[in-house]
Amino acid sequence: MNYKDAGFRPFYHHFVAVPIKDSLRPAIQDFPGAKAANYLLAYGYIDRSCGLTLEILAMAQKTSKGFRFADTNESIRSFIRIGAIEEDECLYFPDEKDELAKRYASKLDIVREYNAPEDVEKSREMIFLDGCRDKE
Repeated sequence: MNYKDAGFRPFYHHFVAVPIKDSLRPAIQDFPGAKAANYLLAYGYIDRSCGLTLEILAMAQKTSKGFRFADTNESIRSFIRIGAIEEDECLYFPDEKDELAKRYASKLDIVREYNAPEDVEKSREMIFLDGCRDKE
């Protein structure tokens, strides 16, 4: 899926694997496994000033056997604005057992400051408003 076609729903408050391209290398260079990674694991949230943003959690390697996620770097924060990857084919990761949420809890704590008030969250659930939303 890509953001341009799918919109914000599959990215918002979800884990996604983003293919690494050269323009993303500066944002990931200090993460463990960055040199060998071909994907990065990110979590989507909305920055009210800048739009949909992906918090970079860890590097990933996609092989024929699936994904292997590296540890995070607790000492840095790095993120991607959705416009930088809007046409890239990303992969959605459901976290039904909260395994990713537990593993990367410290990074997810950072994005909690962006949680919107309850009434705003309810409006984000209203699909009929999607046509009126800013694309980012």
